[in-house]
Amino acid sequence: MATHLIHGRTVGMPVRVRDAEICGAFHPVRADAARAVIAYSGLDVAEVLPGKALCVLLFVDYRDGDLDAYHEFGMAFLVRPPPCRWGTHITPKSCFLDLRTKCGDVVTMGA
Repeated sequence: MATHLIHGRTVGMPVRVRDAEICGAFHPVRADAARAVIAYSGLDVAEVLPGKALCVLLFVDYRDGDLDAYHEFGMAFLVRPPPCRWGTHITPKSCFLDLRTKCGDVVTMGA
């Protein structure tokens, strides 16, 4: 198990959360503005309507866990899969592998 030193305390991975409450909201936003926010990543937003991207706001109240109690805010955009280097026949698995290779820590997905 990997460990990290966080604020003078050793924490094992994966971090365990025993009690939390989450709230999320989805909002249509200008696609050009969303593209500007994630331009560094090499990804492109998916337009859910012409000129509109989907922005997700996430609020978490962690009440009990390995990192103690704290609040977290997250913001994300729905993105299109990047072009795959395996040709015109794109499969979800090949795109996922390419996405992980290109983006590293930018994208976190379950196994």
